[in-house]
Amino acid sequence: MSVTRLKVHAIIFCWPGKKANALHIAKGLVGHADRVTVIDACGIDEQPAVPPSKAFEWRHVPSSWYYGAKFTLALEVFEGDVMLQIQADATSDDWPGIAAACRKAFDSDLPIGVWAADVAFTYFPTADVTLYRDPATGYCVVSQTDCIVWALAGAVVERMRKLTFAQNPLGWGADTAALCLTYGCRQIAVRDCSVRVKHPRGRGYDTTAAEKQLKAFLDQLDPNTRALSELLGSHSFLNGMGVRGLLDQNKAVLRRQITRRLGIGAADPALSGKR
Repeated sequence: MSVTRLKVHAIIFCWPGKKANALHIAKGLVGHADRVTVIDACGIDEQPAVPPSKAFEWRHVPSSWYYGAKFTLALEVFEGDVMLQIQADATSDDWPGIAAACRKAFDSDLPIGVWAADVAFTYFPTADVTLYRDPATGYCVVSQTDCIVWALAGAVVERMRKLTFAQNPLGWGADTAALCLTYGCRQIAVRDCSVRVKHPRGRGYDTTAAEKQLKAFLDQLDPNTRALSELLGSHSFLNGMGVRGLLDQNKAVLRRQITRRLGIGAADPALSGKR
């Protein structure tokens, strides 16, 4: 547990049609995050107008910017100990509580590198990505998360800054890379199932292009980290294909593969779930 209060920098990604909710989220986080920034691709003239405020920062960017470009800017402007990144189409009745839960997780004794809320809807349901549940905190240690409401430790932000999204404007793989750079440094990624967030279904872009950009983006990772991305991804994929029974039968084998890849002993609590 930290002796000093962790500094949480909340960064909200906004795009056309989401400005009102982005403003609502920003106002909800004021006083609960140490700094609040909105990266807005709506265009200056889109309503509602954002009144000048010293409580949060509003950065206008080109309307052509998708997740990759916004995330690059987020990595540049981030200051603090934890980057809490939120998509403007997410909804919650308690944004202050989300900020508090995020801070609490990173202030715990667990070596958390990535934290995420439990989101409905997500393409990576918690049941499909859970490696094990930490008995002390109830956090689910996961093989994948998403980029809807999630947070990165400052050290993970520093590692992510070494990657480029120049050929990945849609930004797929940011979460995958963050998890690999987390586990590769003997930290863990968790979902906090006590924090529920709503998210609409659907995407507003070409997923075929996104998949091609994803592969090229992940190929930046060093060979060991790239192999780890395939190992973690196979866990999520097989669970999602409905073969949980097979995975349950071979859980010990899967755990040995992960611990071997990470260089962590079998008794290490980061993967054994024991305290």
